[in-house]
Amino acid sequence: MASEPFYVAIITPVIHYCMGGLEIDVNSNVVGPRGAIKGLYAAGEVAGGVHGNNRLGGNSLLDCVVFGRLSGTNAAKYMLGADAKPTDLMALSGGGLTGEVTASKMAGGSYEDDMNKSGGGGGAKKSGGAKKSGGGGGYTMAEVAKHTTETDVWVVLHGRVLNVSSFIKEHPGGVLAIMTFAGKDASEEFDMIHPPDVIEKYAPDAVIGMLGEGGGDDADGAPAAGGGVAAPLLAKKGHKAWNDFDTASRRERLKGNGKVNGWIGAICYMVIAFMKEVLMTIIPQKNLTFSNDRLGLTRSAIFLFIFMIIHAIGNLHVFLGPDDFNGYGYFYVRLYFTGFGLPANIVELYVLLAVCLHVSVALKRTWDISINMPVSSGKMNLAFSGVALLSFMIIHLYQFRFGNTEPYLLRPPAYLVNFEGILTLNLFWTWDTSIQPVPVRDIYRLEFEIFKNMYWVWFYMGAIGVFCTHMCLGWQKVVGAPSMDIPKRYQSKATHIGYVMTAFIACIYFSFPIYTHLCGMKTGALGVTG
Repeated sequence: MASEPFYVAIITPVIHYCMGGLEIDVNSNVVGPRGAIKGLYAAGEVAGGVHGNNRLGGNSLLDCVVFGRLSGTNAAKYMLGADAKPTDLMALSGGGLTGEVTASKMAGGSYEDDMNKSGGGGGAKKSGGAKKSGGGGGYTMAEVAKHTTETDVWVVLHGRVLNVSSFIKEHPGGVLAIMTFAGKDASEEFDMIHPPDVIEKYAPDAVIGMLGEGGGDDADGAPAAGGGVAAPLLAKKGHKAWNDFDTASRRERLKGNGKVNGWIGAICYMVIAFMKEVLMTIIPQKNLTFSNDRLGLTRSAIFLFIFMIIHAIGNLHVFLGPDDFNGYGYFYVRLYFTGFGLPANIVELYVLLAVCLHVSVALKRTWDISINMPVSSGKMNLAFSGVALLSFMIIHLYQFRFGNTEPYLLRPPAYLVNFEGILTLNLFWTWDTSIQPVPVRDIYRLEFEIFKNMYWVWFYMGAIGVFCTHMCLGWQKVVGAPSMDIPKRYQSKATHIGYVMTAFIACIYFSFPIYTHLCGMKTGALGVTG
């Protein structure tokens, strides 16, 4: 940065500088009838009372720069309090600036195009991509530091290497905001002013790999062997997962429609993304790493949503009667041998681990990123709905998983599933009189007894509404995630498909409390009513 162009402001002919506006004090605080207004700052032409009756030539630019920095500094202190960190232009620019203005345009317009050229005799030179290095564990900071020009600029955010060369001109905060951290790790400063999903939403293709110990891959900016945009959250550093790939053809495909067109294509890519992310929670993981990366949050959320679908379909057995519903519950009890000696099966244990991962990562990201944001910003909506859902899950488990029930006599199939009853959907019990009936938990009667109380009907329906809200808010963030591999032009369709899926699953869950509240219990095969 010390030898690169550094633009303080664009100087161009104007009619005049407006010196009237909101009155401000020495801290750039807007002054009202009762004194300084907390949290309201102004600088530049919108502010007044700085120069008196007149001003010296050139003071307008000085006014903008000085009070611009004062307003920014004091606004940060107001929002962050003790967490606000002091900044220093000398440190941010890497030790100071060199260069001078050498030219001017006489016929109007600006002359910033040739400002502050470095002594090396040229503007920014395109450095191309990273050169190969034999490492293979991701990009090094030394490699990132080579890319510090406006036409070739890389930055690091939470271990991810971003090539923002094509995005820099579109950055709402201007070119300088990015160039200040060109070739550096900007994670801390980035988190202070950006929401957590801004990269996935606005510049997903900027991520070219992960920060590691090895080198880059090739000249077009592909990531090294050990990193990549789809690298798993829990993968060991330097470990190459089976899905860890990033090629030019893949990047080009993700920019467009992909290889399958229309809504069918959107559905196909969604299904592939769902299955891949669920498998990624199991197959490639080697160790546990806590970070602000959202991959663990995304993958655990997708796994839990898949479980919600399976659970909803399983609970449809309540409409078939006590044998089917109690047999469905007993099916999971018969899988206890997979629970490593615990009174649970491997499915329940895995769901528990997924919930713990999802909650822990969500709490960490909320604490690190959103905790200081006002409620009105909406940044805490996922956190609030998530806490409400967690409370509901605890109550639900207490009532149904650990609730007291009467024994119900059932003839379970010999091989976990009644293959003879597949066509009639009698999957978890049999008519075979040679099989001795066994007592099982009567969760069928338990559900009817709980939902006799209208309070619990409304409570569960409200919880389903919270689930829909949480799912839709989260799905908006998930669709654009690079790890999902959903092409850009499909992301809007995928978002709406997710909403439809959520509404469909919600309708299934709504039906259970309504049905058991309004209808009576059926009689089982052995003549027992629930």
